[in-house]
Amino acid sequence: MEADLLSPVTEHAEAPVDSVTEMNRPGKRTAFSFLLLASFLLFNGAFVIDQAIRWTDWSAGMLSGLILSIGFAFIWVLLVLPISLAFRARYQMTSRPRRWAMVLLAPSLAWFLLIMSGLFTAPPHAASSFRRFTKADLPEDSRNFRANLWGGGIADYANIYYFETSPANIGKLILVMRLEPDRSFDPAHQVQRRHPNQSFDTLEDNLDFRTLPGTKRYYRNDSPANRYYELFTDESGSRVIVTVSSI
Repeated sequence: MEADLLSPVTEHAEAPVDSVTEMNRPGKRTAFSFLLLASFLLFNGAFVIDQAIRWTDWSAGMLSGLILSIGFAFIWVLLVLPISLAFRARYQMTSRPRRWAMVLLAPSLAWFLLIMSGLFTAPPHAASSFRRFTKADLPEDSRNFRANLWGGGIADYANIYYFETSPANIGKLILVMRLEPDRSFDPAHQVQRRHPNQSFDTLEDNLDFRTLPGTKRYYRNDSPANRYYELFTDESGSRVIVTVSSI
């Protein structure tokens, strides 16, 4: 009789929950999905942020980064996603959830930090950009410095810089950049490139003197580096425009 009274309790005792059942509960699946989404956004959003900061027109830079992120998305699917799924299949995410969150986010977080570190090793401000692309320093007495930075990622570079300095410093800059004089240059025939949404090889009208009489042009075609350099000086020899573009 006593065994009969205890038997229902034994029959309805809760069965132990294995790791697969625990991991497939709705709450656990949702947490894992959010971790995958965060991993995807970290991995693919790094270059979008980088390009938006580096371009003068941040919206154009962001669009360039978004287009490039399509390629990064395939890399994430091929490399990061399998690793995440393997961790999920191997380990329970019931204990120490913060630890496993960091493990699953680690590859994308490392990539994100690597891309963001470029903002410190190659600062996005215009003076640093001028030094990086021309391999020359701005003259110490330069003034009224302006820049329009365009390009990077999938887009060709088309950077333009304007400043004022002494004729002697312009001469030194021409030597450092190893430019040649364009003796056939006619300012009246200078054609400025235009973009449908944003001019990228132009400056404000009161600064762009390239079509004015007396303007001189110097240039260099660096095929190995995929760079084309131009330097313009006005008639007084105290104003300069430097352009760096992809060939």
